[in-house]
Amino acid sequence: RPCFVLRCYPSENDEGYVDLWIDKENSTIWQAAFPSDCLDAKVRSSPEITNLRIVARFHEASFEKLIPAEAFALKPRTDATPVRKFVKIPDSLPSELIGDGVPEFSLLTQSGKILESEDFKGKTTTLLWISGNAKLETIYELDQLVKDIPGERQNYGVVYSEPNRASYESDVHSMNMALHEVARNTTMPFYYDKDLATSLQFRVKSIPCLVIFDKNLRVQFARNIEGEWLKDTRAAIERINEGEDIAEEMLSEYKQFLEAYHGQLLAAGVSSAADAASRSREIDSPFDINSNGRLISNRTWTNSQFKLPGNICVAELGNSKLTYVLDGWRTVVQLDDQGRAVNRYELDLPNEFGVSTIRTNTDSQYRMWFAAFMPQGNRVFVFDHNWKLVSTYPNDGEAAIRDVKLTSNDEMIVAFAGDRGVHKVNLRSASGDKISNQPCSSVSQLGRLGVFEGKLIDLSSGKSLSALATWQVSRIDSSENQHCCLGTSKDGNWFAIGVVPNDSVNWSASIGPQNFEHNLDSVAASDTGSAAWAIANSDGAVHLFGRDGSWLGDFETGNEITGVALVTENGQQRLLVGSKSGVTNWDLRFSQSATLPASHRNSR
Repeated sequence: RPCFVLRCYPSENDEGYVDLWIDKENSTIWQAAFPSDCLDAKVRSSPEITNLRIVARFHEASFEKLIPAEAFALKPRTDATPVRKFVKIPDSLPSELIGDGVPEFSLLTQSGKILESEDFKGKTTTLLWISGNAKLETIYELDQLVKDIPGERQNYGVVYSEPNRASYESDVHSMNMALHEVARNTTMPFYYDKDLATSLQFRVKSIPCLVIFDKNLRVQFARNIEGEWLKDTRAAIERINEGEDIAEEMLSEYKQFLEAYHGQLLAAGVSSAADAASRSREIDSPFDINSNGRLISNRTWTNSQFKLPGNICVAELGNSKLTYVLDGWRTVVQLDDQGRAVNRYELDLPNEFGVSTIRTNTDSQYRMWFAAFMPQGNRVFVFDHNWKLVSTYPNDGEAAIRDVKLTSNDEMIVAFAGDRGVHKVNLRSASGDKISNQPCSSVSQLGRLGVFEGKLIDLSSGKSLSALATWQVSRIDSSENQHCCLGTSKDGNWFAIGVVPNDSVNWSASIGPQNFEHNLDSVAASDTGSAAWAIANSDGAVHLFGRDGSWLGDFETGNEITGVALVTENGQQRLLVGSKSGVTNWDLRFSQSATLPASHRNSR
C-alpha cells in the first residue's frame, strides 16, 4: 500500500532513529524499522555485521483492544537450530559479466531514441546505474570525474533502472523530476532502463553501481558506489584506455576474498566450504520450485536461449496452441510444445520504439491477430499471423496507453490515460470510436468493464459495480465465461476475485501481500483444464485457482517472473513460466483434495 515514511529521532543527544511506515489513506502504522543501537552490545560491536536493522511488521493489527498475556508467550520451535556465530554474507560482484562480452542491449534516451550496443563500440564506456533510492550527488561526482579525464576515448552515461512497481509510483515520479533537474546541470547523458531489462542483461546484482566495458564491448570493471569508488573508477578508466586487461585482476581478487570467506564458514562450524558453496548454488538455482495444495507438477523442458524473455502469449489455431515469447523489446520467438524455437520474428517497428507487452486473439474467421505495446507508451502496433505490421494506433501519439485487449471481432480495446478514455479500434483500418470517457487502467476482453480509480465500472454507464466495493481493484482479465480481478483489501492484502457475466462476485481468495510489475501480465486464463487462473507476482510466486475459485496450489520459483501462461492441449494442462533464465514448461496434474492455507481462505 502507498505509505509515508516518517523518520523519528529520540533526542538531540541520542543515536539512532526509528522509521515508521504510515498508510497514506487511513494513517495506520504498518511497519517500524529500528537501528542496531537497540541490539545487544556484543552484536553491535561485531566487525562482521554492519547496517543491521530490526523491522517490525504489524499484520492484521488491531488497536485499542486488550492483548491477552498468552500472546506474549515465547514458544521455541522444535525444528529451530541455535545460531553459534554470525558470518556476514559476502557481497557479490556488482556485475556477473566481468571478463565477458556484453550481450546485445538497448537503452532509451531522454529524447525517446533507442541506442543499441553497437552505438557504444570503439570507446571505453562507463555506465552509472541508479534507481529511485540514488543519491544525486553521485551523478555530480561522476560528472566532475568525466571533466577531469582528458581525451575523447570514452563514453559516459547514467542508466536509470526503474522497477516500475505500483507501490513505487510516487517515488518514481519524484525521481524522474529530480533527474530532469540534474540533467540540465551536468554533461552526462541519461538513459532509461525500463523494468530493469538492460540491468538483467548486464547481470547487475546491486544498484547503485558502476560498470565499465572496453572498446570491444568486454566488461572490464564493476564497482559498488561506496568507499573510494571515484579513485578506483578513475584508475580503471585510465588503465582500460591504455589497453590493459584489468578484468582478470578483479576476478582474481574476488576469488581470494571468497576463499577467505569460506575459511570463516569453516571456523563457524560449517562442514566444508565446498558444502556451503553447494548449498548456495542450490538456493540460487533457477526454478527450484516448491509447490503445495492439490498440485502435482513435472518440469518437462526449459529453453534458456533468450536474450531477455518477457511477456508470454498463447494463440489458438484450430486445435493447436501456439506459444509466443517476447525476447527483448523488438523480437518475438515462437516455441513448439517441446520448447524448441521454431520461428523468430524481428518486429517491424520504428527505430525509436520498443514494446514490452504482446496480446493475441483469433477472429471469427480463425485468423490470428497480435497487438504489441508499451504500457505508458503512445502507440499500439497490430500484426497479422505472420507478425507482419498491419496498422498502428493512434496516429498522433499524444496520450499514454494503459491497457490493450483484443476481441474476436477484428477489434481491440485500448485504454488511455487522461481524458482520451477508452476506444474500440478496427484492427485492419485502425479507425477507432470512443466508448468511454473514463481513463481506465485496465479493461475487460470485450470492453464492457474497466478499472477506474480502484473501482470496477461499467464502461457504457460509468457506474461502479457495488459487488466489488470491498476491494481497491487494480486490473481485470477475462476467460470465456468469467472475469478475474486483482484488488487489495483495507488491510493491504491482495485478493483474486471471480466476476461472472451478471456482474456478481462468484468467489474471492486472499493471496496475501504481493508485488506486481506493471509490464508483467500477472493473470493467465485457461478455458479448459482444471486450472482456470494462474496468478503470478514478480517475486517468483504463482497461485493456481479453479473456475469456482478453489485453490489448487502455489509455486515458489525463486526467480523474478517475466511472463506466465496456461495451456491445455491434448488433455494435458501446462504452465509456462518465464524469467531472466529462460522459459520453463511444467505439466500439471491435480489430486482430489488439499488443505486450504489460512492465507487463501475464500470468501464467497
